[in-house]
Amino acid sequence: MATATWLVNEKTSMWIRIAFLDQDGDPTTPEHAWYRIDDVRSGTRIVPAAVSPVPVPTADPDGMIPLTPVASVIDLQITSAQNDRVAQTGPAEERIVSVEFTYDTVGGVSKRGTTEYHYWVKALPHIR
Repeated sequence: MATATWLVNEKTSMWIRIAFLDQDGDPTTPEHAWYRIDDVRSGTRIVPAAVSPVPVPTADPDGMIPLTPVASVIDLQITSAQNDRVAQTGPAEERIVSVEFTYDTVGGVSKRGTTEYHYWVKALPHIR
């Protein structure tokens, strides 16, 4: 899946369209999908890890947040609070939205896909 880059003003909500593709590049509807958002420079996890009551093997990998509803294309909302800056210095902060998903489970074995989306949170000095 392709990586895209956006610029968003700090404290502004946004949507990222996530298209799930199989190993041939064709659309697929995942059985399970998860995401996380991290600040690149500080390593701060923007979206806290989920405490998932879902049993293994559908539990979220590495504390990621489940994506629902699951379809071949979904829109993920990133809130204005999630686009607040971690540091109050510099012109912008880079964020990564990491996505993992499983599909085509046969005999208890799933195929797995991953992708990430990069975007920048632009500092607005007069916005607090």
